[in-house]
Amino acid sequence: MGVPGLFRWLLRRFPVACWTSSRIEATGTQSLFVDLNSTLHHGARQSQGDFQAIATAVDDLVNLIQPSQLLYLAIDGVPPRMKERLQRERRERLASAPISSFNSYSITPGTSWMHRVEAYLCEFIEHKRKSDSNWQNLSVVFSGCQDPGEGEQKIMEYLRTRGFEGGHHCIWSNDADSVLLSLTTRVPNITMISERPKGGISTYTVFNIDMLREQMVSRYSSLLAEPSEELPCHVKVDRLYGLVDDLVFMTLFAGNDFLPAVSFVMEWLNEPDFIDNLLAMYGHLPAKHQCLHNRGQINPKAFRELLKVFVVEGEERSFRKHVGVTALGSQLTALRIRRMEWEIQREKAKGGDMENGDVSVSTSIANGCDVHAAKRKKGKAAQTKGMVPYVWTGPASALASMQTTDIALLAGSAPLPPSATLGFLSVDPSSNGSLLVLDGQPLLSPILLSSFNLMTNLAESPGTLEVLGTISSNKLKWLQSLAKVLQLECTVRTSSDPKFASECKKWKRKRYQPTGSPKDPGAMSATIVVGDLDLCSPTYIISLRAKKDRTPTDGMFQTVAVVGEDNWDMLYGDARTERRRDAELAEWRQGFYRRHYQQKGPQFIRHLCAYYADALGWTTMYYFAGDVSSWEFAWPDDIASSRDGVAPLASDLLEFLDPNMSDWQYLPVSDQAAPLAREHMLSIMPRPSWPLVLTEEERRLAHLLHDNKYSEITRQEVHSRLSAEYVPVVRVWL
Repeated sequence: MGVPGLFRWLLRRFPVACWTSSRIEATGTQSLFVDLNSTLHHGARQSQGDFQAIATAVDDLVNLIQPSQLLYLAIDGVPPRMKERLQRERRERLASAPISSFNSYSITPGTSWMHRVEAYLCEFIEHKRKSDSNWQNLSVVFSGCQDPGEGEQKIMEYLRTRGFEGGHHCIWSNDADSVLLSLTTRVPNITMISERPKGGISTYTVFNIDMLREQMVSRYSSLLAEPSEELPCHVKVDRLYGLVDDLVFMTLFAGNDFLPAVSFVMEWLNEPDFIDNLLAMYGHLPAKHQCLHNRGQINPKAFRELLKVFVVEGEERSFRKHVGVTALGSQLTALRIRRMEWEIQREKAKGGDMENGDVSVSTSIANGCDVHAAKRKKGKAAQTKGMVPYVWTGPASALASMQTTDIALLAGSAPLPPSATLGFLSVDPSSNGSLLVLDGQPLLSPILLSSFNLMTNLAESPGTLEVLGTISSNKLKWLQSLAKVLQLECTVRTSSDPKFASECKKWKRKRYQPTGSPKDPGAMSATIVVGDLDLCSPTYIISLRAKKDRTPTDGMFQTVAVVGEDNWDMLYGDARTERRRDAELAEWRQGFYRRHYQQKGPQFIRHLCAYYADALGWTTMYYFAGDVSSWEFAWPDDIASSRDGVAPLASDLLEFLDPNMSDWQYLPVSDQAAPLAREHMLSIMPRPSWPLVLTEEERRLAHLLHDNKYSEITRQEVHSRLSAEYVPVVRVWL
């Protein structure tokens, strides 16, 4: 188990509930639950497998926390087969590492070393209960490796079934998923502690689960479409608990030991805030669908709505990013090319290399590199410093001769730096409509041609331009004046406008319904949406409506461009971009599957979607209910494991799922018992370690499993040979 970077994210986002310390002062603890696997690994490595060092570490924990009623010790038993292949791959990667005097493969359920250390710990517990006052009043439960299940899941199952009320409980575990599992329980007063020993000094990370749950609710309750304060008290409490459950469910899509990450999250994994970006998508769900599951039972209608959000907010953005970088070349990077030309012209202007022509008009514009620094300085002289004069030469009708696809600079034109202040734009009456002026000065810049083409194409086809971030009031006025020059009806709405909410819904509806009919009332107008669209509602919704005598193209309710501060101020949109979109999308989808799987046809994609749906249903039940619906369910050989594989594209999974499904039908169920400890050991042990860990008989069985590719028939044969040796180890001292 484990969401990548979860500990770091929790410490950064919730410092009041999660903190690190060099010492622990635990008082008033009723129950101590210890996931012993990290203790086994650390103690065995430090002492070369000495049992006494491990027992001493357990005794130190009891003396440190001082539980008053219960000590629960859990060692990882056999995990579900969903994790088997991943464990085998991990051990095979480590098989080439230098072998120390103690072989860490011995810490595997079923080995003789594990059998001996468990026997030693049981004797140690009996001795301490007789001789140590800190142990005498404790009830001790010891769950060994023969008891199936992962250590953290055994602890959570004990907490759920016992229904602890009152008292304080401490969970000692280095598994980050123990935090998520603790959040999903309804048991109050839980603290989790993780120890990171380094150089003989231990650093402790403490998680106050109750406080963490409260801070998560406080931070993310704004994502709820239905205000919780308007609900009855008992409904409000359930809703807020449900919010935490849904947020934990959202983290599954970042990937763990059972599920691969979804496609767009894989691009975010190196970003420190990728979990925030993932959780923000939850806020795009309608109120009636903000209940993704009920204690592990997935709500299919809500999940389909979540997939639609994944398509729009994740998959479509990944595709458009790919298109902007690789696919359309100069069509979408024209502004970047122009800026390079502008820099060249600036250098020429500074050196006085620009040629003079028949007509000379002087224009002063602040150098884009220096304008912000100049504004910060005081005094008139400081404000004019960095102002570079530019001279445009050439006929005033040059603009009319430019083609829509021409991205070359006009000869000697005055460039418009990206950070220059934009003023009122109008037509020069003396130029017969062919020359635009900015605040009375002639403006002939390629960006203007791009703006002409972009706005004309938007107005003549019902497209949408999304502007991520903010837009200044000057730029907004410039946009309105440009629309007026083009004889377009331009309406700017903000949150104070009575029609803003309906326009916002219309925009969202277009995002989720990428095709439509020209008869739709919105088909005659284009939309420019401005704001931090990943996290909140738009700041501006700008409608552009063409003249009534213009004939709109067929309904194209597709987002034709996204503008980001880290990419471009404006993307170059033209008809070729829209015509190539479908072909580029198909190529991008094929390339996605080709990078991760040998097969990529429609049949394989349906096969992948079916297994992912089953795996998601299985994992959700395992996380939130502790229920292993099938011990034998696992990813097939033609689908990569959760480490190397990826989830299907959200659009493919959305197409695969039955839209009329009322209950989640994708949950593998089997009555087959959990594998035996030695059976599991033989299935995951890498070949180089066989002579070091396995007996001669075990090596023969391992060869049998390996040579038959761990087939079900071979597993049954091995199981029948080992079943007589199965002895579950769960010891209780009251």
